[in-house]
Amino acid sequence: MAVYGKIGKSAFALIALSCVAHGAHTWTGGASRTWDDARNWSDGEAPAPVKSAQFVFDSPAGATFKFDTPFECATLTTTTNAGQFSISAPLIRIGSNIADDNTDGWILEEVARAGEVVNKSAKPLVFNGTATLAHDTSFDAAGAAISLAGGLAGGKAFVKKGPADMMISGGKTAFSTFSLDEGRLALNDTEALITAAGTFSKNKNYNTDLILSGGSSLRTPLTASKTVEMNPRFAMSGKSKQNGASSLWDAGGNTLNIITYDFRLQNGAVITNAATVQFHNPPGNTNALEYVISGGSKIYCKGFIAANTFDSAYKFSYNSTIVLRGVPGAKPENQTLLDVGGGSLHLAKRHSWNCRAEYNTLLITDGARVENDARLGISQYIGSANKTTCIVKGLQITSCGGI
Repeated sequence: MAVYGKIGKSAFALIALSCVAHGAHTWTGGASRTWDDARNWSDGEAPAPVKSAQFVFDSPAGATFKFDTPFECATLTTTTNAGQFSISAPLIRIGSNIADDNTDGWILEEVARAGEVVNKSAKPLVFNGTATLAHDTSFDAAGAAISLAGGLAGGKAFVKKGPADMMISGGKTAFSTFSLDEGRLALNDTEALITAAGTFSKNKNYNTDLILSGGSSLRTPLTASKTVEMNPRFAMSGKSKQNGASSLWDAGGNTLNIITYDFRLQNGAVITNAATVQFHNPPGNTNALEYVISGGSKIYCKGFIAANTFDSAYKFSYNSTIVLRGVPGAKPENQTLLDVGGGSLHLAKRHSWNCRAEYNTLLITDGARVENDARLGISQYIGSANKTTCIVKGLQITSCGGI
């Protein structure tokens, strides 16, 4: 058990000087699997896990580290040679300051820089404990998965890179901005807050995946543009094992632009407090796409547009099927629901003559309910939308102002 107490300023200065002189501390694990055994470190010193530290894990044997005090680091990397590593601590702080000498060699300063966690290993990198970001931080699952059990707080900018999965479970998760650049991010039974969501993929990589499960909640407060754009393939389902709550996305009054290859609300998942919910094809798409709300899931919004187009972008909506699938025999409170909140439900909406909307289908079946719809529009707006189909089977529409 590695235990470290508080470190004073003079001690920190010595540690920081070591960081400047030697760079990252590399674990080779040649002697044992004990953190404070100096023989396990390439520079012959066992470093304290403090905020200025940079660590590299390079042992095929891997190791499990348990700390009774907080674990801190500025950067952490596993190499392609590394085995599986696991870090457990009551608090895990990532992306802290780097110690550096910016003056005459005698005065040490702390330089803020983005944090970085990179897993190049073919084995998972696991963090157990309440994690927080001290600075904007990227997580690169370049080899195998990265897993955080205990949430990821701090309210800093978050970037997910790398083709492998990243999982965040339990506790509370908070980011200022969010970018899913590559691979899949799964949130399980965690309370997530993104204060300036804007877009869920900074580089608009449509071949990424965002999954909310096990009663996870996502809040995206009202942005300056009053719009949140979802580019990754998106799935939300399941209930919390802690309190039985359904997975929930509180849209914060934003319009939701769902521009993705796949969208699934399942097993009672809920989207609430949305302005208009709009589905678009990713640019250049010619493949059949399906967006499904099923299993007693619910959307509460002020308008719903399936197969939408924009004049300036996303001009083409092609071969999309939007499915509202009910639960046969379910009680009303457990039925799949689209509550349009007094807004309108539109299928295949064209915004100008140079927009195209073709071969799109709205399927409402198995008792799914549509409520508070001011107007149902099919092949709506300027010109016509060709080859558009609305299939209704056992539909209940209430408070519809007209078609």
